[in-house]
This record gives sequence, structure tokens and C-alpha cells, in this order.
Amino acid sequence: MKGATIVSLLSHGRSLVERSRLAVIVALPCLAAVVSWLGMAGRTGSPPGPDIASMLSLPFTKAGVRACLVVSFHKNMPPSTMLQWSYAGRKHDVLDLNGFRGGVEIRSPHAALSYVRLLTAPVTAFTALHQGYEIVSRPAAERNRAMLGDMHVFWQFGNMPHASGGEGVLSAQAYRRGGFTPTSVKSLNGGFEITRWLYFPGSGSGPGAVAHVRESVTADGTYRRVTLTSSDPPHLPDTYWSRMMMR
Repeated sequence: MKGATIVSLLSHGRSLVERSRLAVIVALPCLAAVVSWLGMAGRTGSPPGPDIASMLSLPFTKAGVRACLVVSFHKNMPPSTMLQWSYAGRKHDVLDLNGFRGGVEIRSPHAALSYVRLLTAPVTAFTALHQGYEIVSRPAAERNRAMLGDMHVFWQFGNMPHASGGEGVLSAQAYRRGGFTPTSVKSLNGGFEITRWLYFPGSGSGPGAVAHVRESVTADGTYRRVTLTSSDPPHLPDTYWSRMMMR
């Protein structure tokens, strides 16, 4: 695998939940390149080539474990993107979060939040692992611009400074009107319980859904999720629910 790019995780901020708003922070060129490859291959049917790996630095992997995003190229097909972890030369594809068991140690609320947010971070959007987006208020996100990185420039909405809905990021007014609440995490039975709101984009012209979920994580990375409530995305002021943010 060639062209490795190191991706950092930042862990500072005003509170535990804010510090962990997005557990995975990816450099803009990395994901932009993935998007470009997907589009180019879909249009031109690029020939197969060597895999390209972008290394991830995660706060919950065991010593010696390496995690990365791998883009694989195929003849007459768009590239595919896979999250992988490896140890002692043995590679493991992560098709769901439980696929990380054996390579992680979840010992703190911060690590637990970082772990479950692999499911909803834009960095995994092109992988089988991805499961929607966490719903967050835009002002809370803007307070942590340094932590979120350039991939989430929530504040750049052109002539619609109050627009919201892209990738689950809502204006303060829309967030309040929708009755959403901040993500919470607590220790429970030797593991951790996370409660948060998620946005699941629809397929085609479908509206998608918003869900209030409760997630549990154990020290070895075992993951479970229970849906508390689920409904169509609510109609909110200046809000257009969409898969990709306006940039």
C-alpha cells in the first residue's frame, strides 16, 4: 500500500462531549482525494492500481495496532474504501464496529465516544461501517473549529448563514425547535453507555430518518445499539436535511 497519510486525533475542548464531537479528524486533502477517486473512476472506468492507505491515529487501539482507511481500485468499477486494522502483519476488515474487537481497549468515556463516532464521522462515509451522522448544533461545532478541522466548515453557508441540516449539523434555532439534546456518556457495568441523536439520509429522494439511540460499549470493543425513537426528519426553519454539507 502506498501514499500513506497520517491522520491525527485532537483531544482538547471545553467539555468531554465537545472534545469528542468527532472522534476521527481527517485532513481535508485525504478525504477530498477519496471523493475525487470515487468520481473519476465512476466516470472513466479507471484501470486497477495499487491500494492507497491513509493511516489513522485513534485513542482506543491497543499498543502495536495500526488502523487505516484503504482505497482499492477495480477494473471498470468505482474504487472501494475499507477501514482496516492490523497487528503483527495480520489484517482485519472492519465491516461493523464489532470488527474492531481484539484490537481496542475502551477504558474511558472519551475513548467510548471516539469509538462509536467511527460510525458517524465523515471520514468513514464511503465505508461499509458508516451509519448516519450525529445531530449537533452548529454553534457548538463552531466553538470547536480547531478540533473539527477543515473537513467540517459548518459556518460557510454563503448567502444562507442560518441554513442547516447538512450531515446532521443544525442551526441553533433548528436544534432547539427540533427538541434535540446533547450527546451524553456514562460509565455502566464496567463499560459505557452513550445516548445521542442520529440522522440517517434517505435513499434516492426519500426523506431519511432521525433517531434517538442508546449505545453500549464494553472494554473489549463489543458494541450494541438500541433505538429509543425514530421518525422522519422534522420540518425546521431554514433546514434542508442532506447527506453532504454545503461547502
